[in-house]
Amino acid sequence: MAKLNLTVAVDAYEHLLDLLTGRVRADGLDVNWLRVPAADLNRRFADRGEFDVADLPLADYVARLSRCDRSVVALPVFTSRQFVQEAVWVKKGSPVKKIEDIIAGRCATDDETTSLYLRVWLQSTLSRDPGAMTCPVMDTASLHRKLAAGELDVAITFAKPSVAEPLVPDVIEAERAYYQATKIFPIMRVICIRSDLLDRHRWLATSLLHAFEEAKQNSLNRLIFAGMSRYPMPWINAYVMRTRTVFGDNFWPYGINANRTTLDACLGAAHAGGLTEQKLEAQDLFDEATWDS
Repeated sequence: MAKLNLTVAVDAYEHLLDLLTGRVRADGLDVNWLRVPAADLNRRFADRGEFDVADLPLADYVARLSRCDRSVVALPVFTSRQFVQEAVWVKKGSPVKKIEDIIAGRCATDDETTSLYLRVWLQSTLSRDPGAMTCPVMDTASLHRKLAAGELDVAITFAKPSVAEPLVPDVIEAERAYYQATKIFPIMRVICIRSDLLDRHRWLATSLLHAFEEAKQNSLNRLIFAGMSRYPMPWINAYVMRTRTVFGDNFWPYGINANRTTLDACLGAAHAGGLTEQKLEAQDLFDEATWDS
């Protein structure tokens, strides 16, 4: 039987390296893997339909579902994850001195998904809903300019503004403590596939999920069992051992069950913040063939 041709566009993530190089192949598929910057994928994939599979920001995908746009459907493969604590920047002299000050401060972000996890973090830290907290989304250049001009008190971004300092000084320790208390490891981007393609080839979801999992596990093995300087970074083995102590050996899990706490928190924040009219459940995001993952 001839293999199904598929075009997959992703950024150059290390945990996808074996897929991009062909070392790992998805069963039944002849895949054309394209390296496309993450910033371009939302426009080129979800809006223009240039590719069959790509990763999207989680908040963008959730918003599409809320609008009953099911032109793409997600697989529980999470290409990017980052804790929001490291994304909170204030200008020196800002009235925002501690976490709870963010709620009343003039806040903006360059990423909708990050703002969802900001709400999750505030709620878990303050033990109350942030309520009517607003954090509008704008492009990164405008965000940096407004913070520098004093038009914002706090910027939520993973692109450090030149005039800013972190609100959370010992961020690694803060994020470690946050994860241990909540088991939330923020999911920023998720792999999606065209729904019409999946409707015609129901086996696609399982084949791709297995391939992404194998490539990711190979990547983790390269980190865990490194007997040489595989990556140009000092102390990386010590960081890996510290990470395994906190997260366990599978510190970048795919699948629904291992990520249910994070997904439920994000979807709750999406509903509380007005991104969705009704609270979605984790299974609502993914193809039915992956529900037991």
